[in-house]
Amino acid sequence: SHSDRSVQITTNNTIRNLLLERLGCVLNPKELEQFQDIGRFNKVEISDIETVFAKILEANKKSKCFHHETLELEITDKYWFQLNQNTALGLSTYLRFTNSLFIKKIRIPTFFKIKFFIKCLIRFSNAT
Repeated sequence: SHSDRSVQITTNNTIRNLLLERLGCVLNPKELEQFQDIGRFNKVEISDIETVFAKILEANKKSKCFHHETLELEITDKYWFQLNQNTALGLSTYLRFTNSLFIKKIRIPTFFKIKFFIKCLIRFSNAT
């Protein structure tokens, strides 16, 4: 029901906030909302995602709260998901992908890279 979903969202937001607190990661209100949106799988601007994720990784380096490589892989997975949500931006999204430090941390099969490029290209073609 709607009330159960509302409770679930509130609980998940609280958990994410506690994790940030445990990390010692301070986000401004806009970044915090973006972080919550990422957790809810909502579409977020790529540059904003990069800022939030960089702050989280930097905080973790200082606090050593989580195993760095594991956290980095989790963040990269979320980043890849968000890139795929932002293909409507066309080739600018693909360029972000090719220059991303996050993506360089994982191995994405060639098939998925080609599929992603084609999605960006089609969206770019449709926008012009």
